Amino acid sequence: MPEVLEASVPWMPIAAFFGGGALFMGLEKLIHSIQHRLGAGGESSGLLAILTGCPWTCSATG
Repeated sequence: MPEVLEASVPWMPIAAFFGGGALFMGLEKLIHSIQHRLGAGGESSGLLAILTGCPWTCSATG
C-alpha cells in the first residue's frame, strides 16, 4: 500500500476502494428489494451480492 500512495495518482486506488464499497452496498439493497418483491427471505442476500459482484471485481482487476 505505501507504493500506491507514493504513485503519481494516489487517489485512484482510494476512489476505486470507496466506489467498490458503494457498488456493493447498492447491489445489496437491490437484491434485498427484489427478494422482498418476490417474497423470498433476506438471509441469503449477502451471498447473492458476493456472487454477483465477483465478476465485476474480476473483470476490473484483470
